[in-house]
Amino acid sequence: MGVKLTKRLQKVKTPSERLVTVYQIKATQDFTIVIYNGIDYQTEKIKKGDLGGYVEEGVILGENSWLHADSIIFGKSRFDGVTCGYVRIEDSMVDEGSIIGGRTIITNSTIGKSTTVAGTTSIKDSKVQNKALIIGTIIRESRVREGAVIKCAGTIVKDDVKGNRFSKK
Repeated sequence: MGVKLTKRLQKVKTPSERLVTVYQIKATQDFTIVIYNGIDYQTEKIKKGDLGGYVEEGVILGENSWLHADSIIFGKSRFDGVTCGYVRIEDSMVDEGSIIGGRTIITNSTIGKSTTVAGTTSIKDSKVQNKALIIGTIIRESRVREGAVIKCAGTIVKDDVKGNRFSKK
């Protein structure tokens, strides 16, 4: 995959309320991405010239990255995944093969390889290890272990999550 920054820019507020200039990305070649629609994974074709999301200058995008138009990455972030939805990432690291979707905000956190985050989710000051699935949960100052599945689990604060955690109905 290949993307470059365009000259299309706008001023926006970051999750931490800083006002910054962001630049829109543009595909430099045709490629296919994998996204998560809330139920399953599917592929989507991106064409050369397609406009994507926005990044603040200094954000490091990996070679396999794509941001959908409603996504913005800020600050000292490194991103090597795909976004699909209204995603805001600030001062965080997202590893290769991760899919971040839905209405997700990630700040000051690390997201491991091949992790999926979807739904209305917020992750702050946390570490999510590889191959986790997180949907519709607020996570603060916590560690999510490799392979954990968290769905609609409310708010998790200062916890070490292993295995599965679901909403209590």
